[in-house]
Amino acid sequence: MRAMVTTLLDFMREGTDNAPRVRIDLSAIVETLADDLADMGQDVAVMQSERAVVLGDAVALRRCAGNLVENAVRYAGSARIGIAVDGRHVMVTVEDDGPGVPDATIDRLCEPFYRGEASRNRETGGVGLGLSIARTIADGHGGSLSFGNRPKGGLRATLTLPLDR
Repeated sequence: MRAMVTTLLDFMREGTDNAPRVRIDLSAIVETLADDLADMGQDVAVMQSERAVVLGDAVALRRCAGNLVENAVRYAGSARIGIAVDGRHVMVTVEDDGPGVPDATIDRLCEPFYRGEASRNRETGGVGLGLSIARTIADGHGGSLSFGNRPKGGLRATLTLPLDR
């Protein structure tokens, strides 16, 4: 119950946080996150990385990316990350080799308290706010968060943010 209340309060604060926006090397944040998780024994790797500078809150963006990567590890056992620049945007993709998500529910993944994994087992899931928090952070940075099943299995989460040029 304590974890649920703490997570709910964090979720509510994300929309009201007025942290200053500064130029951030998003690729450095994501690479450091991946290195930290790999050092803790998680199967996480950055497969592609392009330097991407955005205007934002470094703590919030690390949390956003962290929620995506940790979900991939929790539900599929691994995460493969790509950082690509396309014109005026950067796309951070997090892919896994898990079972994916039924097409009928994929649009619900960012709803508060919705969990794609229905058990109440703490080993396989939280309270259903991680992706809601990630979407709130992405939206607050002028970006977006999307999900899609991969053709050969697994899920792909894509965080798209505007570059600061």
